[in-house]
Amino acid sequence: MAVQTGRLLLRIVELAVAIGCIALVETKGIILPRQMLTCGTFVGFTIICAVLVLGHIISSPLDKRVDMLISIGGVILFIATGAVIIDAFKDTTTIFGVGKEYKDYALATGGLAIIDAVVFLIDIFITFRS
Repeated sequence: MAVQTGRLLLRIVELAVAIGCIALVETKGIILPRQMLTCGTFVGFTIICAVLVLGHIISSPLDKRVDMLISIGGVILFIATGAVIIDAFKDTTTIFGVGKEYKDYALATGGLAIIDAVVFLIDIFITFRS
């Protein structure tokens, strides 16, 4: 039971971080490079994580192998997204003529995406050991 509670907490953290990424992008109107990758990752995994959280709440978790495949996809996509965002904005003083604040939000979004990749990686190890 403790493992299930820990996994539910991980799912909630994954969901919260994905929502945080969307909030950072949407509240400041950041124009991100490779928008299909970034928006697809953030919105797609927000939906996936919400469904997984609901599955845990109603005591209907996924098969271990499918769960791990989803998490592996999360690791890959969130690392790629975070790297693309950080790479695009690390050397700029402004973003498209807009102030430094937008650069800070973009870099925070990229960092948050990398953090979510780490959370998904932790989830893979916990799923594998259970």
